[in-house]
Amino acid sequence: MLKPTALAGVPRFWNVIYSEYKKALSLALAKRALEEEAKQQAQQTQQETPGKEKEGERVGVVGGGGYWFVEEVEREVMQEFRGMLGGRMQGITTGGAPTSEAVKKFLAECYQCVVVESYGITETGGNDPHPAIVVVPACNSIMHRDYLSGSDSE
Repeated sequence: MLKPTALAGVPRFWNVIYSEYKKALSLALAKRALEEEAKQQAQQTQQETPGKEKEGERVGVVGGGGYWFVEEVEREVMQEFRGMLGGRMQGITTGGAPTSEAVKKFLAECYQCVVVESYGITETGGNDPHPAIVVVPACNSIMHRDYLSGSDSE
């Protein structure tokens, strides 16, 4: 099993992972909602007065039709997705095109790592934190042209 600590990909790659996460979350929430509804119905049939809950019991449905377990299910599904990549991720890079804020937020939360978006920077000189230092592989050379004087230097 691969357990990468850093991974780079184009937005399409991350969008597919995010779409699969949303599908898995939707299925997990539906399953949990059905389980909670069945549990409530079973409790109601056992009680003498249907519709009243026992003191201290949690009811699955709260005001507005929401469920109290949504965050719990989200954490479980995110943990499952984190495990798919080994659970050791420290950095994710997305590039080549803009990535939606929702996808970047999901990646940061799910994989609990830094997410860096870097597209369109090759035209501006790259993503170098030390722009004064130029590292050139031994097999290449760089020609610097001073445009004011017109002279070349290597």
